[in-house]
Amino acid sequence: MPKIKRHPGASFLFALAAIVSGCAQGQADKVCFRGSCVKVEIADSDYKRQDGLMFRDSLPDNEGMLFVFEEEGVRGFWMMHMRFPLDIIWIGKNSRVAHIEKNVPPCPGPNDCRIIKPSGKAKYVLEVNSGFVDKCRLKLGDRLRIPAE
Repeated sequence: MPKIKRHPGASFLFALAAIVSGCAQGQADKVCFRGSCVKVEIADSDYKRQDGLMFRDSLPDNEGMLFVFEEEGVRGFWMMHMRFPLDIIWIGKNSRVAHIEKNVPPCPGPNDCRIIKPSGKAKYVLEVNSGFVDKCRLKLGDRLRIPAE
């Protein structure tokens, strides 16, 4: 069997690439504030944002979904096909909480689903279990560490 020559730096570069990709992935799944972090799924494409948390029966504690938009804007949300209430947090491009809607219930029916609009622009929207905002005492103006930063 022929011997394969290895470049002396190849192992180092492979290990470095694995470490860097692991770090990036680890950072990309948490939103943190005041020393607390929430594990999040990232919804950063039209398809992922449209699907959101629909048709799920529940969301584990201290987990959520972070919607990431290319540009800051007024982002309306609705609770179509949701099975449990949520707290919805709009976050500006400055990573500060711009608007909060607590205990938003699922739509009662397909023709009776209101769109919830924030009072200002947002680049990110965080959906978490109902009660999260009160439990963590999150308020307007709080700064969050966003994975996309």
